[in-house]
Amino acid sequence: MFLGIFTGIEVLFFMLGVLTTLTFVGLGWLKFTHNVGAKPLAPLAIGLLIMIAAIAWCVSSVLEGEPQAGSMGLMVIFLPGLVIASLGARQVYNVAR
Repeated sequence: MFLGIFTGIEVLFFMLGVLTTLTFVGLGWLKFTHNVGAKPLAPLAIGLLIMIAAIAWCVSSVLEGEPQAGSMGLMVIFLPGLVIASLGARQVYNVAR
């Protein structure tokens, strides 16, 4: 298997690229298929990007041998991103209905 030659951080950055690309494709799909404007999409996009950054923080902290920093990063960074994304998703849902 080819993933055996890569280190953990290289796989992390590859998966973050895939996740970020899927996020932007999904936001574009919402914008063009459901006629959602930029105002409701902004909190959703910001929340999703904050959550992606929190995942990157957590995985890189664990790979560096600091699991407590990773878990604290999830609490401090991921949870506010989740709240912002859920508020944005609610706005998008109300507009797309």
